[in-house]
Amino acid sequence: MSLLTRGTLSEKLRWVFNLYDLNGDGFISRDELTNVVVAVHALLGTHTLPTLLDNTARNHVQRIFKKMDLDNDGRIGVEDFTEACLADPKIKASMCGLFDSTML
Repeated sequence: MSLLTRGTLSEKLRWVFNLYDLNGDGFISRDELTNVVVAVHALLGTHTLPTLLDNTARNHVQRIFKKMDLDNDGRIGVEDFTEACLADPKIKASMCGLFDSTML
C-alpha cells in the first residue's frame, strides 16, 4: 500500500502493469487484457454504461493494443505500457490521481 501512496509514477505504473500481467511472464497478452476488461465490467454490474457486449471487450482490447503495443509484437511489455501511459496526458493524469493518499 505504501508504494501506491508514496511511490513514483513509474513504480505505480509497474504495479498496475502487474495487475494485467496475469501469468507473470512480463507481458500483457490479448487474452489477459480481455479477461481483465470482462472482469472489471462484471464487477461493475450490468447497469454500467455502456453495457459490455461480446464485441465491446474485443474492440476495447484492440484499441488498447493499437495504442500500447509500440513494437507491434502482439503483446504489451512493461516498457511499452509505461511509455504509452506517460505519453498520454489523460492516462498520466488519472494515474497521478488514482492513488492519491487522500483517497485511501
